[in-house]
Amino acid sequence: MAERFTTLLDDLAYAKTFYSGNSSARYINSMAAVIYRRIYSSRAEPGRIRRFFAYEMPLLFAKYHRVFLFTFCYFTLFCIIAAFSAAHDETFVRGVMGDEYVNMTERNIASGDPFGVYGSSNEWEMWVRIAFNNIRWLSMRL
Repeated sequence: MAERFTTLLDDLAYAKTFYSGNSSARYINSMAAVIYRRIYSSRAEPGRIRRFFAYEMPLLFAKYHRVFLFTFCYFTLFCIIAAFSAAHDETFVRGVMGDEYVNMTERNIASGDPFGVYGSSNEWEMWVRIAFNNIRWLSMRL
């Protein structure tokens, strides 16, 4: 089926190049779409999750280990810089997080509930709110 699909795509490219207004290009395109759906349709495979974590994910890590190492080192470096800045400059955290958030966190710590800001709603709602906030923050910066 894969060989037929490749041949059909070659024929489709030829038909679109030389017979773009013709119905044969549309017909070949519809045949290619049917084969594509058969090849790439998502069907349930037993043990798919196990295979992903046992084989595919380790292969991805092996393939991109330099990228992962670089990003880990980059992330760690900036965490160290942020911790050093927070330890030596009292205004750094307030500048990054905002006065309102820092004051609210200090009130929660004083009341014995340091994670009180996250306990106000269920996990999914909090996840959506955090994602929305991050996307909104990113769109304001672009």
